[in-house]
Amino acid sequence: MTDQESRGDGLDEYLQKVLGIVKQYGWTVQGVLGQFSYTAGLFRPEMGCHPELTITVPLPAEIYQPVLNSMGLRIKDDGERFQPGPVEDVLGGGVRTHLLAVEDVRDEEYPLGVANALFGGVTGRVQALQLVIADARGHFPWEPGYNAIGQPQYLMGQPPIPA
Repeated sequence: MTDQESRGDGLDEYLQKVLGIVKQYGWTVQGVLGQFSYTAGLFRPEMGCHPELTITVPLPAEIYQPVLNSMGLRIKDDGERFQPGPVEDVLGGGVRTHLLAVEDVRDEEYPLGVANALFGGVTGRVQALQLVIADARGHFPWEPGYNAIGQPQYLMGQPPIPA
């Protein structure tokens, strides 16, 4: 067996493990090198083909997993359909959050690889929404005064046009 074949077998095994978790719970949360995280499994007919969710703030797993899981439960249990725009009751404590429509789920820096591989269908691409979190002063990356040093966020979609 070549190295390439063994890597392929390992990937297939991992995808099967993920698929088992998704079948049991409805979705799973993937963390990528401490840089970003996303759901895999929301963009399935059983979940109403809801867009996957992603966060590009480099947060530890104990923070991003409960956030994405809480949103997943709102979709699964309450039938909630998140749309691009402001979203409430995600982080608590008055922290402002906003969802952006992700333009390219195969982005080189922030790919949603597992979700695309398992649930991307014929195109190999899921739909996704990015949860953008305001900085400590309540500013989003597209607003004047945003503190990019304290909380860098790569935007995967177009920010809203200011009114």
